[in-house]
Amino acid sequence: MMRLELSLLGPLTGRRDGRDLDLGAPQQRALLAVLLVLGGDEPVGTDTIIDVLWRTGSAADPATMVHQYVSRLRRALGPAPGGGRWIERSRGGYVLTGDRVVDLARFRQLRAGGALVEALRLWRGPVAADMPSTVREHPAFVAVGQEYVTAVRAAADSAPPEQVLPLLEQGAAWHPYDEGLQARLLRLLAGNGRRADALTRFQQLRDRLVDELGVEPGADLQRAHRDLLRDPAPATVAPPPAEPARPAQLPAAPAGFTGRTDEMLALDRLAGDSRGVLAVISGLGGVGKTALATHLAHRFAPSFPDGQLFVDLRGFAPVAEPVRPAVALRGFLEALGVPGARQPEDLPGLSALYRSTLAARRMLVVLDNAADEEQVRPLLPGGPGCAVVVTSRRYLGGLVAYEGAEAVVLGPLPAESSRAFLAARLGDARVGAEPEAADRIVGICGGLPLALAVCAAWAGRHPRFPLAAIADELDAAPGLDAFTVAGARHDVRTVFSWSYRHLSDPAARLLRLTALHPGPDVARTTLASTAGQDPAAIRGPLDELVDANLLTERRPGRYVSHDLVRAFAAELVDGDPPAETGEAVRRLLDHYVQTAVAAVHRINANRSHVDCGPVLPGVTPLRFGDQASATSWFALERDNLRAAADLATESGNDSHLWRLSWAVNPYLQHHGGGWQESTALAERALAAARRHGESWWQWYLLNTLGRAAMALWDPVASRGWAGQLVDLGRAEGDDLWTGYGLGALAATYCDLMDPPGPDGAAMAERYADEALRLCDRIDAAGGPADRAASARRLRIAVTPMKAWSLLHGSGGPAAAVRHLHRSLDACRTAGDRIGLQNTWNELGRVHLFTGDHAAAAAAYTEALALLLPHETPRPDMLASLAVCRHELGDREAAARHRDEVLHLIDGVHHSVAQRLREQMRGLDTAGHPDSAVR
Repeated sequence: MMRLELSLLGPLTGRRDGRDLDLGAPQQRALLAVLLVLGGDEPVGTDTIIDVLWRTGSAADPATMVHQYVSRLRRALGPAPGGGRWIERSRGGYVLTGDRVVDLARFRQLRAGGALVEALRLWRGPVAADMPSTVREHPAFVAVGQEYVTAVRAAADSAPPEQVLPLLEQGAAWHPYDEGLQARLLRLLAGNGRRADALTRFQQLRDRLVDELGVEPGADLQRAHRDLLRDPAPATVAPPPAEPARPAQLPAAPAGFTGRTDEMLALDRLAGDSRGVLAVISGLGGVGKTALATHLAHRFAPSFPDGQLFVDLRGFAPVAEPVRPAVALRGFLEALGVPGARQPEDLPGLSALYRSTLAARRMLVVLDNAADEEQVRPLLPGGPGCAVVVTSRRYLGGLVAYEGAEAVVLGPLPAESSRAFLAARLGDARVGAEPEAADRIVGICGGLPLALAVCAAWAGRHPRFPLAAIADELDAAPGLDAFTVAGARHDVRTVFSWSYRHLSDPAARLLRLTALHPGPDVARTTLASTAGQDPAAIRGPLDELVDANLLTERRPGRYVSHDLVRAFAAELVDGDPPAETGEAVRRLLDHYVQTAVAAVHRINANRSHVDCGPVLPGVTPLRFGDQASATSWFALERDNLRAAADLATESGNDSHLWRLSWAVNPYLQHHGGGWQESTALAERALAAARRHGESWWQWYLLNTLGRAAMALWDPVASRGWAGQLVDLGRAEGDDLWTGYGLGALAATYCDLMDPPGPDGAAMAERYADEALRLCDRIDAAGGPADRAASARRLRIAVTPMKAWSLLHGSGGPAAAVRHLHRSLDACRTAGDRIGLQNTWNELGRVHLFTGDHAAAAAAYTEALALLLPHETPRPDMLASLAVCRHELGDREAAARHRDEVLHLIDGVHHSVAQRLREQMRGLDTAGHPDSAVR
């Protein structure tokens, strides 16, 4: 049997039936390497081959040269089995055919199976070691080299030292500047008794880095060197440091991408420029900006080993608001390993943390569909190692003028590229059989890739339809006035209308309903509720829409559509009966309310239930099996929930607005920057509740707004909301509501003034006393158990405020302590662990304020002892205990508590955390903190 063996893990070689092959001159050999690496079993376009072989300077007639090289290679490889050829022409390029043995494929197979040492032994040198630099530096070849580096690292971390040491030495020699390999080699040498060799190698590495690159060794090498100096004879190899988060957020590479050769050449330096590059790709909607950006990003991804970030900024979305820079930054920081609770509250802080996180990384960032320069600037990394690609319908001249961005303006595809686009989707044979009809389709689509994609998708589903009939139908259709393509006889609506008319009725209805969804993407379950159908019943229509390129399944079960498709769908749904459309909007909102409430109760089973209102038939809300899935749903749907609240306002579904506020407020308030968003949503919901005279919802929302203002340290706003809450309670004759308002007023004087002073203390005492009297009246009146429980919670919450007002008012410390001890007795009687803990904490604050550090320490110790095993201590309580221990001379305990506080707030950038951080660090220098931590 004829056997062809090709090897490119080192110099390119070939053998057939055991005999070496002469593969010819370097450029000819390079062409074979390109087919092996970029193609495999798929064709490689002639333009791509030319780009790789002559990147730095084109040959006089490159297409002819490629044809000649292919002919010579065919002769060198000889006939394939069955009399065929090893290299065939296919779809505008060339492809390797027939059964063959390629060492790269064998390496990948062994690596996937865990046989790392055997896989690495296949390498005879760097990939394509004898190729021209234009080939070796191409991103695809660089990526293969990175596969080798990754495999060597993995083997060094897991394989027996005697097997992997020669391979690691070989890899370190081939990649002298890969510090991960070099650090592992130092550790492995030292672990095998060659510490002197390791020290010598480190010095040589340092000299090379300083002399050739002007930099000192990185953190990993420095750490390995310190280990060598500290431990003269380590017994084992130190484990490698944890790898940082490496996001890979790029959408799938566009299928059948063609053309844009000039634009890609202009941006080609992105992959190799170490100074950091900013590129802005602009053009009209549907012209292919995102396709070009993602195609380039996938091509250049191997040159950015720390990963890729991607966000759709929705600058020109027809319904939803553009993504705010702070929202995009939060998503990026999450992907980079910084959880929401550890992120700053404001945009400058978020942007600074983002730049710091990327400072030492080489990352590719794609900012798609930007509205303007101000939306983009906070998202730009500050360091030189990152590249950024921005797409927008606007030119974004500010970025070009002031940030030095590389500007690429996309026009419609040329006719030749448009024909190649159709051929890539429909096949050379079909397009070549009707060249005139294909040219008519290209002309009608106006070189717009989106229109070409939709047209090709429909034609691909009906392979027996002649292209002439498709061209006739396109020619006869009306245009989409709002999205005219310059120079074309028809506009984008022509293609959409034609595609829409060939959808099944269920798919057509579903497309119209997608226009009602206000968010950036939509889940299949949400669409099912909007349509009033079972989720399984819409799989077929959804697949039909995806096949027609009218929807894209971004991730399993979640769909997006292009702006122009949504605009077209919006025109269609405007023609549906208003009552039918109104019911669909109501079902959509029902779905979000019901699902959000279910998620809330899964996260916090103790939260009071609320009436979700009547639900229309056909709504299928989600149910959650655990807290993690419920929390993930909120994170995934956050933008959609925000947009759903806007839709509820616009459509007059006010009850959905205040129920959404109830459901999402806890999630927002526990994620960085969420208090502001919670406030804005609650204010709108409050206005709706007042319009409808919904007293309970007014009480809840006023309470929410007051708590949010407290969290944001805004005493004026907090007192305003609390005063309205008191007024509402008195107007309704409800002692409980009034008591909550009075307690909130007292809290503004206790917690937002430091110290409150005599006047503030008097005001706090007045409001606290009145709230406590109302609690007594509720207890005396009896009534429902839940109302009595609410009154008990109010009493426990107000008691510390009463004590704090006594401390700073006429009562003094002794009165405050007596009051708190009575509260301790009441909490013990009621079996209220939380109340006991809060009261002990307040006693500690009082004693610390008066300078009785021993009593304060005892109180804080009692409070901490009430924690359950799974609960985390409050950092402020631990900080106060650290202060007490420090003042009592127990420096060891103070240091232990101080370190625990700093660990709990590590990476948290909120104002309270910063105050704690400064106080704990002050224990080492000032030694006498002057107040309790508030």
